Amino acid sequence: MKKGIPLESRDVYITLPQNYDHLSARTKPFIQIPQGEPGRIVTDFEFYDPETNKKIKVNFKPPYELRVKFKKKDEDRAENAKKPLELWYDSGSGWTKFTGVDMISEGKKKGGIGVVDITDWDPMVGWFP
Repeated sequence: MKKGIPLESRDVYITLPQNYDHLSARTKPFIQIPQGEPGRIVTDFEFYDPETNKKIKVNFKPPYELRVKFKKKDEDRAENAKKPLELWYDSGSGWTKFTGVDMISEGKKKGGIGVVDITDWDPMVGWFP
């Protein structure tokens, strides 16, 4: 069975592979936001060991699943900009678009969820445009 971790934000949910059940995740404050600010920053989080409270850098094999909710206002912003709604992350040198994101709609103009598998980090995540 996989372990699910809801973050403090109701817009983010992480599902860890079974062999990483000992980890937990917590949100971090937005200290520095890269240039090209997204329409909405959703979260910045890190994995940690709850016994020691120390951050842990992990290379996940298999990957963990990140689910990020998008809202009607995100869809409206993309429509007004005449651009697709896309999930991006802070790569350390600026914003980079996730590849392989499954967009699951809850109905026209009702929002939905972007789902992506991640192997090796804990990013700052936002919706563009």
